[in-house]
Amino acid sequence: MRKPTPRSDAFNGHDTPPPCGLSEKFLHLWRFIADDRWDDGTVRMPGTVTVLVDQGWIKAAVSDKEARATAFVTSDSLEGLLRAIDRGLQEEALEWRGWKEDPTIKKR
Repeated sequence: MRKPTPRSDAFNGHDTPPPCGLSEKFLHLWRFIADDRWDDGTVRMPGTVTVLVDQGWIKAAVSDKEARATAFVTSDSLEGLLRAIDRGLQEEALEWRGWKEDPTIKKR
């Protein structure tokens, strides 16, 4: 396995790759994982999507780092999964589950 070579330049001054056909097709998903600014210009922590295959289903954990919550989505195809995530983000219809506090971390 070869070590990845860091990109020599950032896209538009940010660490966001350029849009492609999939990012245009699933715009809300793309904005969720790529946008590092809110509409008002303040800094935003982009979300993450982890994809896996389990017992014949394609599953995703959609994590909103700022809200400290995760939603789970399942489909029988990769395109269906991406479509469901995109639609759920657009319609604010994902069922978010808040993260549990880690008891080993001391609150200030």
